[in-house]
Amino acid sequence: MNTNEFDIQFHFQKSVVLKERRRLKGFIREKLLREGKKCGSEVNFIFCSDDELLQIK
Repeated sequence: MNTNEFDIQFHFQKSVVLKERRRLKGFIREKLLREGKKCGSEVNFIFCSDDELLQIK
């Protein structure tokens, strides 16, 4: 991974259409940089139901 970028990934438990994925990644990247987070990090977003989340915990 390039140390000048974040590896931003989205994971879904069910089939979902996420419109403008690149734009959303750019927005998240911008916010992380403004918060002083270091590039080269991996960021994962997991979308699931409340019940699935409770099972993970």
